[in-house]
Amino acid sequence: MARLAAAAGAAAAALIVVAIALWHFGEAIILGLEAGGVTPAAAHAIAGVAGLVLVGMLAGVVKLLLRRREVPVKTVVPVSPTADAAAQLGGLVAQQLLVNARKHPYGAAGAALAAGLAVGAIPELRDLLKSVLKH
Repeated sequence: MARLAAAAGAAAAALIVVAIALWHFGEAIILGLEAGGVTPAAAHAIAGVAGLVLVGMLAGVVKLLLRRREVPVKTVVPVSPTADAAAQLGGLVAQQLLVNARKHPYGAAGAALAAGLAVGAIPELRDLLKSVLKH
């Protein structure tokens, strides 16, 4: 938990430093334009448009990174009718969980947090999960 808090603090500090650096960069653009003979109003307008272009580019990158991707589903041949029924039931449960998680993202995050706390708090459950995931 301390690592997570330290990472979050470092990320917040990094965002503040980047914002200050961008502010100074904008001021440098304005001063450079004014030194080149551009009026102060025009220099501010040009720097503002450059900032808006930068924000638009960042928004485009975020949109590309956060778009939904189609995941190919592999078909598995069942070994027995019981396994087939279990696979179908598991698929239905997974679909329902996905639909509910998309409808209520904060509830899904809360459930994930509760599950993580339960696994972290109960050593037997944590060991069982580790052994299942290793094999």
